[in-house]
Amino acid sequence: MRSTRLTALGLFCCLCLPVTACTTEEPLEPLPPVAESASTSAETPPANPAPEDSGDGADPAGPGTTAALPDVVCMDLQAAQDAMQAAGYYNLGSDDATGQGRQQLVDRNWVVVGQSPAAGARPEQLAPIQLSAVKFGEPTGASGCES
Repeated sequence: MRSTRLTALGLFCCLCLPVTACTTEEPLEPLPPVAESASTSAETPPANPAPEDSGDGADPAGPGTTAALPDVVCMDLQAAQDAMQAAGYYNLGSDDATGQGRQQLVDRNWVVVGQSPAAGARPEQLAPIQLSAVKFGEPTGASGCES
């Protein structure tokens, strides 16, 4: 019993003393600011460039507007998710379009055969986007995708 207590005390001291020995009572001094060179600032584009008019009559993206959903049907599931995220949509879900309830563990092994909301819609950015997919090599139904 005595040796167990001594072992525990020795282990405690070995683990805790080095940690307490590294602390300091003096506050750390802040690092000096990095000087920005004139050549760096001249080459850096503005953080928020003004949106450009595409000429198609649509309003340029701005506060309160959302991007149109891309058409991701017939893409592999990973590429479809990447396209949705590039458009600003991150609340993505996927399901097995065959109804078997399989999980999409390797997204590149699945082809998207449906999306909801449809391509071109402009849902809120936090709205859920659902992608229906089948494994490559399986029938794709009415989507017309090659699998």
